[in-house]
Amino acid sequence: GSLNVVSFPERGAGIFSSIYPKFHHRYPDICINLIETSVFSQQKMIEAGSLDLGLMTLSDEQKSNDNYILISREEILLAVPEEFLLEDSTCYDPGSRFPVISITDLRCEPFALMSDFSTLRFQQEKIFKQNHMEPRILFESSRQNSILDMVSCKLCCALVSEHYIHSRHAKN
Repeated sequence: GSLNVVSFPERGAGIFSSIYPKFHHRYPDICINLIETSVFSQQKMIEAGSLDLGLMTLSDEQKSNDNYILISREEILLAVPEEFLLEDSTCYDPGSRFPVISITDLRCEPFALMSDFSTLRFQQEKIFKQNHMEPRILFESSRQNSILDMVSCKLCCALVSEHYIHSRHAKN
């Protein structure tokens, strides 16, 4: 038989690649048709019955009436150029792996945000709203690596998924 599986662009292929070898070993005769599209499109396709499985990242508020299986959780972190950190605003919490700074301390700094259609954008807007902030948007992108490139170039701040902090952009 076959399964129609959908994942989201940018990270979905990596997630699928980490799962597929074990699946193939256990079910060698099943063909997987992998499709990449946005999470919102995935939800519509699953609801329409044109997909068997979707690999997606979203919050509880974004879930539809479909069945979901939690694979993992991930934090959203504030990425800033090192020069933006102020010694008197940065603290080091022994329970955190990263220095801690309030996003409100960066109220006047430019931010790069995910594109409107991304599920992370929903979370970014929620965080800004909770902190009573209207971000000054430098640019928007559908790729978190592009956003981190701009942070690395010292142009802006960003809210990114924890996975990307472990990329080539991050400093320990």
